[in-house]
Amino acid sequence: ADPRLASGARSRPRALSVLATSFPPPLLVAGQAAAAPYYVRPAGSDRAAGTSAAAAWQSISKVNATVLAPGDSVLFAGGATFAGLLQPVGSGALGQPIRFGTYGSGRANLAGGIQVASQSWLVLDGLRVDTGAWQTAGTTRGIRTSDAGTGVPNVGVRDCEFANVPVGLLF
Repeated sequence: ADPRLASGARSRPRALSVLATSFPPPLLVAGQAAAAPYYVRPAGSDRAAGTSAAAAWQSISKVNATVLAPGDSVLFAGGATFAGLLQPVGSGALGQPIRFGTYGSGRANLAGGIQVASQSWLVLDGLRVDTGAWQTAGTTRGIRTSDAGTGVPNVGVRDCEFANVPVGLLF
């Protein structure tokens, strides 16, 4: 036990980095649609196609409203902060996970955290969840999952950082 806590002092949470095993690269099967890359940046537009950095979406809300398919990827602008809880819709498949990551330089910060439920074959790579101040983070978690429904099998977390949140990973 931490002796500082016995006296009533609170210890400050530290940033947490997570490295998990990697999945094989996506495979294309004959007759199957090609995977779509989606881009998100603060100067984007949720009316845009989202399929290039020049035609990027603007918000996590747009990502949450899009049903993602196996092999799709969602890339957030590096160095930018995005408000809102990422609650993606859709599951990947063996050899075709849905990937969430960063493009450009620096890590994208998903300040509202990430929540997945009844999904599988997702990869979260190179992201940051930082609320800015752990004292006011409230119930924001780095990544929260649910074991209700089908649970969350085959979800990989790799090279992600969690700072200023009460809990980095809540599986």
